[in-house]
Amino acid sequence: WESKGTDLVLQIAHKLKGISPRYNIEWLGRWSEYEWDKAYFLDFVERNNLPITLTEWVDDLDAWLDKKNYLLHASKKEAFSFATAEAMAKGIKPILHHFYGAEHIWPGLTWTSIDQAVNAIHSDYYDSASYRQYLVDHGYTLDQQMQRIEEEILNG
Repeated sequence: WESKGTDLVLQIAHKLKGISPRYNIEWLGRWSEYEWDKAYFLDFVERNNLPITLTEWVDDLDAWLDKKNYLLHASKKEAFSFATAEAMAKGIKPILHHFYGAEHIWPGLTWTSIDQAVNAIHSDYYDSASYRQYLVDHGYTLDQQMQRIEEEILNG
């Protein structure tokens, strides 16, 4: 879907390819119902020889995230992303677009320009423990979330 930031991912992939051929984007997601969207994406990838692998669906996100180093999330319209939290729990560095409301969900973790996203990926800074700790510090662990749900149910 256009709101998922497909255009941003393509631009980031293009810039990363210019920096180093070692970058590969593994895209997970279903196509929108608009054929032009898919046609544009596939044409751009082919024309620019971008290293993007497409996967429409996985049954086991945890297994799919194995051996991934970054989670690039370019959505322009989002809410809490469980895929982002799962990736961070595995110690994967999040590269999150600053969608409306992102400062309330992912404070300090977002990018607003393609150059910022590329720099975050290409940066030497990588701290798996801090990505996991972020979830704890912001109340995003399963135990913390279950406690909130229980409190909400009991206190209405």
